[in-house]
Amino acid sequence: KWYRAAAKHGSAKAQERLGAMYRLGRGVPRENFAEAIAWYTKSADAGNGDAQLALGEMYRQGQGVEKNNATARKWFALAADQGVAAAEANLWQMFDEGTFPVDEAFEWNKRMAERGSARSQRTLGNMYATGKGVSVNSPAAALWYRRAADRGDVEAQFNLAMLYKLGTGVTQDFGEAYKWFWLCSTGTPSGPSDLDISGEAKIELKKLAILVSPVQISTAKKQAREWKPTKP
Repeated sequence: KWYRAAAKHGSAKAQERLGAMYRLGRGVPRENFAEAIAWYTKSADAGNGDAQLALGEMYRQGQGVEKNNATARKWFALAADQGVAAAEANLWQMFDEGTFPVDEAFEWNKRMAERGSARSQRTLGNMYATGKGVSVNSPAAALWYRRAADRGDVEAQFNLAMLYKLGTGVTQDFGEAYKWFWLCSTGTPSGPSDLDISGEAKIELKKLAILVSPVQISTAKKQAREWKPTKP
């Protein structure tokens, strides 16, 4: 009763709680997705991140509404902008599934990258490097790879090393390439992808060993050992 009274008086938190109660069928006679959507929408329109997340989930799953990925992404993005981690996770799932239009994905990743998301920084680098959702821009790719690499993103470190090795988007620098390859070959893996990257980095180090002097290798390793990841 308190939630209903507070919700009717405009409390966004109470509206979100009432929406959850109807969605789950708790504290009410039965679950009612239509009522849940109505209360979640009032709360979400008032800026409640949890309600925005819930609406995104319901539109993505088709609970009480017709399934609509575009509307789901809208609500997830609004919640993610408020720092709701689960909303960001849902957006990444949709991105990985290919249900995220590239132009929209570019804008979202740019926004998240500017907020400090290392994964978005690396993804933005990939998009600039490949021309996905934006024109190919190698210097911009290098810039975003560097930001993610500085945060400790192993894939970004590998990609940045390749740019330095090839001189793409940056001035060719075998010593700098060696440093970043060495870092991502010795970094702590965070998943199967990183394990593969570590092996590839070791292969690249062997290739570079014939192109750089022992002094350059020593300097690169020293810089790598002294390197520390930056904070967002």
